[in-house]
Amino acid sequence: MAAQRRESRAGAMGQQEQRNRMHEKVFRAWCNSLLRHRDVQIDNLFEGLADGVNLLILTELLTRKVIKVKTYKNPTRDIHRLENVSIALRTLKAQHANWRALDIEPKEVVTCQKKTVLGLCWQFVLRFQILDEDDIKGPGTALQKARQKVLDWWKEQVGDVVDIVSIDKSFTDGMAIIALCAKIAPAGEVDVAGARRLGAKARAQLALDLANKHLGILPLLDADDMVSTDPDERPDEQCLLTYVSEFPPAFKALKGNIDREAEYKSMVEQMRTEHEEQERKALAEIQTLKAKQEQLQAAQENELRRLKEQTDALLAENQAMTEREKQEAIEALQKKMADKEERVRQAMLKLKRHQEEQEAQLRQETEEALRKKEEELKALEAEKAAEVARMQREKEELAAKKAAELAQLQQQADTDIRAKEEQMEAQRLENEMRAKLSRDEFEKWKAGKMAELERVRLEREALEKLSMEELQRLREENDRLKRGVPHNFVKKKFGAPTWCNLCKSFLATGGAQCPRCKYTICAKCLRRNPPNNCIPPDEDDDDDDDDKDEDEED
Repeated sequence: MAAQRRESRAGAMGQQEQRNRMHEKVFRAWCNSLLRHRDVQIDNLFEGLADGVNLLILTELLTRKVIKVKTYKNPTRDIHRLENVSIALRTLKAQHANWRALDIEPKEVVTCQKKTVLGLCWQFVLRFQILDEDDIKGPGTALQKARQKVLDWWKEQVGDVVDIVSIDKSFTDGMAIIALCAKIAPAGEVDVAGARRLGAKARAQLALDLANKHLGILPLLDADDMVSTDPDERPDEQCLLTYVSEFPPAFKALKGNIDREAEYKSMVEQMRTEHEEQERKALAEIQTLKAKQEQLQAAQENELRRLKEQTDALLAENQAMTEREKQEAIEALQKKMADKEERVRQAMLKLKRHQEEQEAQLRQETEEALRKKEEELKALEAEKAAEVARMQREKEELAAKKAAELAQLQQQADTDIRAKEEQMEAQRLENEMRAKLSRDEFEKWKAGKMAELERVRLEREALEKLSMEELQRLREENDRLKRGVPHNFVKKKFGAPTWCNLCKSFLATGGAQCPRCKYTICAKCLRRNPPNNCIPPDEDDDDDDDDKDEDEED
C-alpha cells in the first residue's frame, strides 16, 4: 500500500511538473508577444520576472500608464528586486482595488515560486486580454465568464462553418482558426475544404501559420502539443484560452483597417468611373456631329448634281431658241444657280459655325468636369494629409504634455527629497543641541530654530507659487498662440503701393487690413479661408499706431 501511494504521489507530481512546463512555455510566449514592443525577450518565465524589471515593463504595457516612481533598471541586490516587484504590484492594485489575486508577497516572485508566477500571468490574461470591468461584475467565477465570452465571440464569427462546443474540444484541430482567417484573407487564398482533408498535425500547423500571417498573432502553442494523444502533454483549457483570446482584439483592429481602405478605394473607383463615363459621352457626341456633317455634305453634293442635271435639260430644250432668248435664259439660269450656291454656302457656313460652337462647348464642359474631379481628388488628398498632420500634432502635444507633467513630478519629488533632507538635518542638529545645552537653553534655541524654519518654508512656498503661476501663464500664452486669433479685416484703400501678405499680389484697387496687427490681404484671398495668425501688439504700441493713423487722416 505504501508503495502504491508513493507511486501515485510520484505520478501526480510528474503530471503537475508537465503542466507547469506547458504553462511556462505558453505564458512566456504571451509575455514575449508584449515585450517585443520594447525590444525585450525572456528565455525563462520565472527568471525573467524575478528581478522585477520585465514585470514593470509588462505593467506599463498592460495598464498603459507610465510608472513615475523610482525603480532599479539593473538591480544587483535582493532588496532592489523586491522593491521593483512591490512597485509593479502596487501599480496593478491601484488600478484594480478589488483584485484579490494581487495579495501575494514580492518575495515569492523574486524566489521564482512557480505556482505564484504562473497564477499571476494567468490573472494578467484574464483581466487585461479577456475580461473588462463590466464583465468582472456579476455572479460566476472569472474563468467561467472568460470561457463564455470567448466561446460567444467565436460562435458569432465561425459558428456557421465550425461547431464551437468548448475550449478544449473546438480549437485543437485548428479548423476554427482556419475558418476565421478565410474571412479576412483574399478570395481563394485559404481553402477551408482542403484543410479538412489534411492530417491533424499539418492542419494544426496551417492554422498557426495563417494566424501569424493574416492577424500577426504569434504561435503560443506547438502543433505537436495540440494533436498529442497523451492527455498530460496536450495544452489544457488555460493554455488554449490564452491563445484563442488573442484573436478578438486582433480581428477587430484588422477589420477596421480593411473597412477604411475599402471605403477609400470605392470612392476613387467611383470617381474614375464617372470620369470615364463623361469621356465616353463626349466621344459619342463628337461622332454624332461628324455623322451629321457627312450627311450635310452628301446632301449638298446631291443638290449640286440635281441642279446640273436640270441645267443640262434646260440647255437641251432651248437649243431651238434664238441667241437672245438663249442668252437671257442662260443668264437667268446662271443667276438662279448663283443664288442657290450662295444659299448653300451660307447654310454650310452656318452649319460649320454651329458645329464649331458645339465642339467648343463640349470641350469646355469636358475640361471643366476634369478640372472639378482633379480638385476633388486634391481636396481628398489634402484632407487626408491634414488628418495625418492633425494626428501627428496631437501626438506631439500629448508627448509635450507628458514631458511637462513628468518634469513637474520630478520637481515635486526633488522638493520632497530636499524637505526630507532638511528635516533630517534639523533633527540631527536638534539631537546634538539637546546633548550640549541645558533644558531651558535648548527650549529657547529650539523655538528660535523653529521660527527660522517656518520663515524659510513660507519663503519657499511663495517662490514655488510664483513659479507655478508663471508656468501656467506661459502655457496659456503658448496654447493661445497655437490656436491662433482670427483677424478683424476692414476694407481699405491705400495711398502708397501695397502688396497682399498672403499671395504677394499688388493691391491696385485696394483690399482689407486688420487694425490690430496691420495684416493686409487682397479681396480674392479674403473670400477664401484667411489664416488665423493675428498677434495683437502691446497696448502702448496700439496707442502709438492709433495716433499715427489719426495724424495720417489729418
